[in-house]
Amino acid sequence: MNINPKVSIIMSVYNGDKYLDRCVKSILNQSYPYFEYIIVDDGSNDNTRNILESINDSRVNIIHQENIGLTASLNKAMLLSKGEYIARQDADDISLPDRLEKQVEFLENHKDYVLIGSDSYLINEANEQIGIYKLPKTDTEIRWTMLFRNPFCHSTVMIRADILRSKNITYNEYLKTAQDYDLWSRIIKFGKTENMENALGEYRVHPDQLCQLYNTEQQNNALKTSKTNLANLGFNLSEEDVNILRKWAYEFPIIIEEGDIYACNLLFRIIKTFKLQPYVDSNKYQDIRDNYISKICNAINMKNAYNILFSSLFINIIRENGFLCVQILFKRILSKIITNKQTS
Repeated sequence: MNINPKVSIIMSVYNGDKYLDRCVKSILNQSYPYFEYIIVDDGSNDNTRNILESINDSRVNIIHQENIGLTASLNKAMLLSKGEYIARQDADDISLPDRLEKQVEFLENHKDYVLIGSDSYLINEANEQIGIYKLPKTDTEIRWTMLFRNPFCHSTVMIRADILRSKNITYNEYLKTAQDYDLWSRIIKFGKTENMENALGEYRVHPDQLCQLYNTEQQNNALKTSKTNLANLGFNLSEEDVNILRKWAYEFPIIIEEGDIYACNLLFRIIKTFKLQPYVDSNKYQDIRDNYISKICNAINMKNAYNILFSSLFINIIRENGFLCVQILFKRILSKIITNKQTS
């Protein structure tokens, strides 16, 4: 084992023999060699132990234990880590060969960044790429996304370890799922973050993954973290309101009706408060604001537009970027006139 490894990769596995060998090899074959790989076998009763015991690499530290769960196991591995950086790896996912090299280089050259990740290719049970998991890239985009949902892929994250140690930050062991979203929400207070442009991992989609097995619990825990993040911004909202905003963060409504005015106004209040937060870049903030203005203006139901256009919502939109608003509505009206002429 390296005496002073630069990176500590932490991983917990429970009955993961199906994908474990390929996962481990993806770490051992990294172009960046200065790491320790801490693997916690969390009470597996399949072939996991035999696969781990067959590994012949001094950088690997294997811990066999009774089952205590993923979250507590990750904290145990984190406590044992010696690296300047801590990287996460899930036992069913893959790290591409230059992942560690690129992430270490980034953190070495950007001392004000505390947490980075990347996009991931989506793979199935047969190791076939079936898509790409795209994530917000810049620090401001990530901070905005963090209010509503998880902006990182767990298996591509690398953290500056001194932040965790000096601030006594660990995974919340009360959370069986969505523990990563909660952790990022606390780390982000102490520095900048980024998702690197190129995909550095492969995220496996399969029926046995934890988020699939505990989907309801996962959503409830994520809701609680989102609610806390919004409260830290000054918005103590009901679960119903948070659920609406979280749903809109994934998929904005195609049509905005009069009943959506309250939620849209709430969203704009959050946007304007977000602008004043530490680390927020003014240009990226404007992109986020204008994106929502575009979504709202394009989604207004023109058949019932009067009450919306003369509401407090529309006044707020005009104040923020009246030119963009008028431009979009003019195009919609013009398009409707042209369509009507062509069909008449």
